[in-house]
Amino acid sequence: MTFIDIIELNPIVNEKAYRVLMFKIPASITGYPTSWKNRYYARSGESLVLLQQFKIDEIRSQERSDWSK
Repeated sequence: MTFIDIIELNPIVNEKAYRVLMFKIPASITGYPTSWKNRYYARSGESLVLLQQFKIDEIRSQERSDWSK
């Protein structure tokens, strides 16, 4: 996976400076789940959990749209 851009912000909240990094990643390709270190993840509330196999299969079965029509 590659990053399109890395954005660094330095907001000040209650007179304290913080460092925030944002990573802009490309959109996933239809029908191909995006992995990180050969694992697939999903959000569960504010946490990351391993993506269940039926969800991986669901992503892989997505049809690609033909925008040339």
